Amino acid sequence: MYIVYVISNPQDKIYVGQTDDFEQRLTNHNLGCFLGYTARMGGPWPVVYTEEYQSRSDALKREKYFKQGAGHRYLKEIIDKKYRGVA
Repeated sequence: MYIVYVISNPQDKIYVGQTDDFEQRLTNHNLGCFLGYTARMGGPWPVVYTEEYQSRSDALKREKYFKQGAGHRYLKEIIDKKYRGVA
């Protein structure tokens, strides 16, 4: 099982990724174990959205979609509705 996940920090920055070990990956993001975006932007990084896929290729396709214009707008709508009460 592969998880496509979206995490967001207190400054409303989002990060989209995919993994087959979600709990470990989330722990690593929040501990600053990765030297990339999530470490530079600071946390904590709570989960705001997830989807499950049977294959890594399907998860990668969805991750790529979320990182592009239409997918990014879709995620923003979900996050706004869920956390900010925006309709």
